[in-house]
Amino acid sequence: MAWRDLRMIKRLGLRVPLLQAPMAGAQTSDLAIAVARGGGLGAIPCALLSPDAVREHVQHFRAATKDLSAPINLNFFCHTLPAADPIADKQWQDVLAPYYHEYDVDLTKLTAKGALRMPFDKVSLDLVRELKPEVVSFHFGLPSPQMLQDVKDTGAFVISSATTVREAQWLEERGCDAVIAQGLEAGGHRGVFLPREGGSNYRSDFQYRNSSMDFPRQTGTMALVPQIVDAIKLPVIAAGGIGDARGVLAASALGAAGVQMGTVFLLANETKTSQLHRETLKRAATATGEEAVETAITNVFSGRPARGFVTRVMRDLGPMCAAASEFPTAGAALGPLKTAAEEKGDTAFSSLCQPDHWSGINPEYLSWRGVNIVLRVLNGIPDFVNYSRAQPRIFALGAPDEVRNSMYVLSQFPTATRVRLPEFVEGAERAAHTVLQRLYSPEISETKEFLEQLATPDSLKALLYKPSAPLEGKQKAGNVVLEQLNVNTAVLSAVEYTSQTVNETVEREWLAFRVQYDVTEHLLISPKGEEGIEDRRAVNTSFMWTFEADVTKPEELEWAIVAATPFKEESAVLKTKEAQNDNKETEE
Repeated sequence: MAWRDLRMIKRLGLRVPLLQAPMAGAQTSDLAIAVARGGGLGAIPCALLSPDAVREHVQHFRAATKDLSAPINLNFFCHTLPAADPIADKQWQDVLAPYYHEYDVDLTKLTAKGALRMPFDKVSLDLVRELKPEVVSFHFGLPSPQMLQDVKDTGAFVISSATTVREAQWLEERGCDAVIAQGLEAGGHRGVFLPREGGSNYRSDFQYRNSSMDFPRQTGTMALVPQIVDAIKLPVIAAGGIGDARGVLAASALGAAGVQMGTVFLLANETKTSQLHRETLKRAATATGEEAVETAITNVFSGRPARGFVTRVMRDLGPMCAAASEFPTAGAALGPLKTAAEEKGDTAFSSLCQPDHWSGINPEYLSWRGVNIVLRVLNGIPDFVNYSRAQPRIFALGAPDEVRNSMYVLSQFPTATRVRLPEFVEGAERAAHTVLQRLYSPEISETKEFLEQLATPDSLKALLYKPSAPLEGKQKAGNVVLEQLNVNTAVLSAVEYTSQTVNETVEREWLAFRVQYDVTEHLLISPKGEEGIEDRRAVNTSFMWTFEADVTKPEELEWAIVAATPFKEESAVLKTKEAQNDNKETEE
């Protein structure tokens, strides 16, 4: 497969267009390091971290990835802290009062702060200036225009999330460098930040205190991505419900410049995922029918909509509870209940973030390192590329992992023309069939003319002659006809990119693919000057060809053989029935 949009890969120097979703409270820099070693973009969520903690994590990341010069993404929230509202807080506590009684929670221990998530501010900006991350990403919109410009002045690549086309256009207009298209399936907090046109809804005696709780224009990832791709000119990153090679392929086909994944890493040993959360994730991966673990978008844990596993408090109060305090203060009233319940092994009040309709949870990931999860997802991509025949495949088992991964191969080259590897594979197979069949032509002059047109210089033409094929001036015992040719494997062993630059502008680009072939030729041998079949032979042949094309203009894309190795033959004799009987008598 080929990514249509390589702007983000080129800008950030990524090997693969995979972004690790920042997951506040569930990860540290260890996961970011693991993802970076897999070739993707690691992230550090800063909303719950002190400046010193952020500084420590970035220093750890830099030291651990020094050999890679890997980029890092610092993620911040851009919400506005609500004004103190003791009446609203009391309403929320009254709703939770029966649970306080059930779990013997001391109400005097309740605080207004709770797990406060701090928005991007001057302290955050000073950190960005000091640490100079390659990427700064935001959730819930963007900071003020001046702060955003100050961030961009550090050289940072700025990303933010959009849940609708309108939000994506808003981000583009204000200077974002890339947009995350967060589908409705995404786990964790919804990145929604523009109020619903027409205002908030009301229910009972409570006002929906956050108009972003309304979702009439929000859609799933695979519907949202192409809409945003068509609506803006920025690179678009698909997020939500993507956890395996199928999702990555789908996002690429829809025009995404990359994918962002989070939940796929929650079972990795570099995360801080609690044991209760891990057990729920594993159960969700295998449970079906009535035992299936459901997810829903809820505001009860923080005051803002977030998707997670359905728990008791969500079932009792409804996923979207109008009484919940504004973000992020709602979590303060729920915190003591969470602690008391989890001490008893109960997740009734735990925020267990999880995407909806996602098939990527793999219980095997429980003891895996993050870098191996990245490689598992990406190396699975060739398995989902459809071919017209079962064998052979360019992604043969003998190929190096990094070469088998078509995403890796094509991410290395900033070509304007996208080369589709499945199509190249079929073309390489057809080339082998065409050339070898012509080499066995009984008309020597036609073969010679064919090679003159196919290859230059003469040294290459010499390498394209087959030892077992008829040659000009060669005495043959009989005529040799190629009855059948099987291309067993065609392994991509190397790819090279070259370009011609004039005044810092790329004028022409070339790609060269080196393919190692293993073929079997079934030959018919007839007596010299006579008709009929005297013998059959099976010849196993290995050779290597290098194909090159000028990829500057897709409409003029033509591949030529520019290098070759001598044909190496190993003959397996398949004689006529009479000859086989003679051999059998000799053996007896």
